[in-house]
Amino acid sequence: ANVEAYALYAITNLIRGDLALSATYVEKGLKEADEILSREWGLYFRFLLARINFELGRYETAAKILENALAFDSLYHIGKARHVLYAWLARCFVYMRNPGTGITILEPLEDNHLKKLFMAEAYYFAVQYEKAYSLLEAFDFYSDLYDFIPGIRPFWKDGFFNIEGRCNDLS
Repeated sequence: ANVEAYALYAITNLIRGDLALSATYVEKGLKEADEILSREWGLYFRFLLARINFELGRYETAAKILENALAFDSLYHIGKARHVLYAWLARCFVYMRNPGTGITILEPLEDNHLKKLFMAEAYYFAVQYEKAYSLLEAFDFYSDLYDFIPGIRPFWKDGFFNIEGRCNDLS
């Protein structure tokens, strides 16, 4: 149960903007996940660490963490996280001023709201405004409704809902 508490503390502090404290809980959670041999929680804490680095503008570091997380996922076949990890890796490349690589990573992914949102962002950074606009114009954010119990296990829908989405879930 400590691993879930560490995740919730990390998410709470990430939302509050206390990224240093969030990272502290991520490190504790990662250690706990390794001790109890929970690979999925270990992968989730790696993702949270990447998100923290992304929020800090450390896109290269976030990309390296995500690449390692993808290798971890390939080794242990967790699977559900792959599309989220790849999408956020693509977003890192976009913010590292390489939107072409971001688009290349995003193109083969499952067509969902996360892919559409990050593709629109990538096209915007690639100065392909018409493509970005057409994706956003057709975007239906509420088409994917979420149904999960927070804190029981990581929710690999898009990398936003399990973090920022908790605010809406609680209101």
